[in-house]
Amino acid sequence: MLITATVRKDADGNEIGYQGTIEDVTELREAQERLVTLKEQADQNSLAKSQFLANMSHEIRTPMNGVLGITDLLRQTPLTPIQQEYLDLVVNSASSLLRILNDILDQSKIEAGMMELVEEHFSLDNKVGDILKGFAPTAHQKMIELEYNIDSHVPNCIRADETRISQMIFNVV
Repeated sequence: MLITATVRKDADGNEIGYQGTIEDVTELREAQERLVTLKEQADQNSLAKSQFLANMSHEIRTPMNGVLGITDLLRQTPLTPIQQEYLDLVVNSASSLLRILNDILDQSKIEAGMMELVEEHFSLDNKVGDILKGFAPTAHQKMIELEYNIDSHVPNCIRADETRISQMIFNVV
């Protein structure tokens, strides 16, 4: 209950009575309590989702790294040109899946406030070239020519988080 009272006065300022209201705020308070409970549940669900995504990305990443390791071993054996082309497609697909898994893991880290940037020196030109090589077979099949040009004012050796830069370039392409 919410009770308010005011003193009524005449024009000369003399008290002539009292005026009050009584308002039942039970529903409002119950609604506020429900909102607090729902927010706590949402926070718990968000944490559970982030943990699930982190666990699943780790669980899937392990066999995916195995696939990439086996394909590297297979590349060291004599292959026909068509076998090499198929193997390149497998590597590109597995690498794409691995990048998606890493993006999912990064999203969970961001939500949990645990994302850490790692600064390192690397060649931007080499990084962009390597990423475009991964897209080359698909682009070739679609008769698309991939080219890039880095402005001469941009230094070739940069200091940044190479993984995050790679993710951005990959997503843009």
